[in-house]
Amino acid sequence: MERGEQAELLRTLLRAPGGHRAFNRFVTGRKLLGQHDVLPFLAAMWGQPRGTRHDRWTQPSGPYANQASSVNKFLRMFKKHRGDVEATVNALELESRAFWMFVLGRPSPYGRPSP
Repeated sequence: MERGEQAELLRTLLRAPGGHRAFNRFVTGRKLLGQHDVLPFLAAMWGQPRGTRHDRWTQPSGPYANQASSVNKFLRMFKKHRGDVEATVNALELESRAFWMFVLGRPSPYGRPSP
């Protein structure tokens, strides 16, 4: 997933109810602080652009490069579920009762038994 698309998805995620909390709970390492932090967050993962498009986005090279796979996994699910945080969290199997109470302030909307 390209950096520009990631930035757009992160901004959309931050506007969605519970999106910020869900994302930060899923991703280990550096946490996303808010709208102002989208580009610095991506730079910490991908490193600074170095020139050609091919050079810039082939391999993460920033200090938090190790979290690129979890960020991509979350954002792909978020995109697949068309910006629905609840469906994204459900698809990633993060739907424990405690998680839903933390993120949304209510139990899981999917009616699954919680551990």
